Amino acid sequence: MRRHFSRLFAVVMMLILLSAVACGSSPGPEEEPCISGETLLCLTNQAGETARLDIELADTNEERTKGLSMRASLPEDTGMLFVIERRGPGFWMKDTTIPLSVAFVAPCGEIVHLADMEPLSLTIHGTPLEYRFGLEVNQGWFATNGISVGDKLELPASLLPEACVGGHQEK
Repeated sequence: MRRHFSRLFAVVMMLILLSAVACGSSPGPEEEPCISGETLLCLTNQAGETARLDIELADTNEERTKGLSMRASLPEDTGMLFVIERRGPGFWMKDTTIPLSVAFVAPCGEIVHLADMEPLSLTIHGTPLEYRFGLEVNQGWFATNGISVGDKLELPASLLPEACVGGHQEK
């Protein structure tokens, strides 16, 4: 009887331990799968790690022109995604007092260039590489989150050219 109880106790303890391990490995709120949408953007680096960013979308001429200018700060893990209709010379910091970094993003979501921009500077930051989006964040955000050139943005399908939708992404 005592031997049976010991085995039963061991089995119960093992089940409790396995249950605790399983619960501990389930995704928490900050580990939920990334589902990009109109206000959430997910960036995946080449190691497969994902960073999440709350975004404001600048997809009209007025929104692109204003950008993040005239603001005192930008909340952490927040940025602005510019949808570029006609490619201009690049990005500048006129009337912007927040130090920012910008990612130049190819049509299917690959980061092709990164630049740090200084507040109130009239220096134009651009790249000769093809891009359709610009993503502005607090300066240092890309480095802090392990994001670099070659990494991908999970863009909403509504913003992607047809050639990029449905797994037929061209580089």
